[in-house]
Amino acid sequence: MEPTHKALPIGFRFRPTNCEIANYFLKKKALGQPMKSRTVPEECHDIFSRHPRDYPGYPKEEHWYYFCRKRNNQVTSNSPNLWTPIGEETNVLDPKNNDALVGIKRRFTLIAQEKESDNICLSDEEEAPKYNWFMDEISLPQTVADTDWLLKKMQSEESHELTNGITEKVSKETMKSQKADRKKKKLKEKLLKEASKADNRGVCYLSRIPPHMDHVRLRHILAQFGELGRIYLAPEDSEAQVHRKRAGGFRGQRFSEGWVEFAKKSVAKRVADMLNGEQIGGKKKSSVYYDIWNIKYLTKFKWDDLTEEIAYKSAIREQKLNMVLSAAKREKDFYLSKIEKSRAMTEIDARMEKKRKIQEESGSTAEATPVFPPRVIRQFRQKKSIENETSQSKPGLSTDFLASVFGGS
Repeated sequence: MEPTHKALPIGFRFRPTNCEIANYFLKKKALGQPMKSRTVPEECHDIFSRHPRDYPGYPKEEHWYYFCRKRNNQVTSNSPNLWTPIGEETNVLDPKNNDALVGIKRRFTLIAQEKESDNICLSDEEEAPKYNWFMDEISLPQTVADTDWLLKKMQSEESHELTNGITEKVSKETMKSQKADRKKKKLKEKLLKEASKADNRGVCYLSRIPPHMDHVRLRHILAQFGELGRIYLAPEDSEAQVHRKRAGGFRGQRFSEGWVEFAKKSVAKRVADMLNGEQIGGKKKSSVYYDIWNIKYLTKFKWDDLTEEIAYKSAIREQKLNMVLSAAKREKDFYLSKIEKSRAMTEIDARMEKKRKIQEESGSTAEATPVFPPRVIRQFRQKKSIENETSQSKPGLSTDFLASVFGGS
């Protein structure tokens, strides 16, 4: 039966929340208490044996509410329809009572079963069932009341989409969180896999890098012996580079030492034992043809150790630079403070001198101005320049001597 309306205002719709349905309507129905609401759902015990279009109130309202008894079997033998539960059970909580449990909600959808016909379907593919009707079943937990009364809320697909906009947003947020969790899980698996690979890697140390050798050329030479990982070549000192360029040497970028990572420890050991002390070789026209390999396998050494050392050195260098800058700033601030103090003292002396002269000219007998002690000006003895004296005392050769040596007249 459809809900009973008693002098409802224009535009009124019966839209109780799940908490109101469980905590008021269903609880009072189970306890046999009277309901003061203007709209009260009525009983309908044949919900599972009828199509929603045959329910009382269709299509006057978008939602239908009915009381019914709990049944073990939801499908009758004569019913062509099948109500199937979707999703999981959700708790109905009362926010006004510290989120106390007041009901249990289950959702069903209707699968229409077509009657058998004599027509033979030629297509092998079966059409998927259409979910055009939804039903929310709310029951009371045993902590509230031990009863078999239920309250059913029926709605069509269109009203279901309209009334469940918030649910769709929540589901989208849930999907986003699940997607983020999957990404985190994949990233964790990737990191664990990378860590297991890192344990099998080996690092070789090059104590000398020949001129005209860079990381690209080094990788091309060593790649023929096995799979390579990372390569790091330390650039030479800037002072050494400037001195070399001034002396007319190689003007390109040179490297002082380097590290090469192999995918397997066994390959790194074999390459170090085989190449150490041997000629690099290759084409005779190559600039590194006659150079010698200086390579050694580093036992129990990982690439992280190298990066930590580099980071430690850069941190020390940055710390020293900050200390130098802070010391220079302190000296500058001290110098500027002394300049300001000297300027202030000079202005005070000038004002006092001017005041004293005015008093002497006017011959006033006012109190004598306080006499400050004279300012101390330190004099530092400077060393005399000896450049002229050395140029004058430098011995020279006479013209007669030069004429006798070169045979002049």
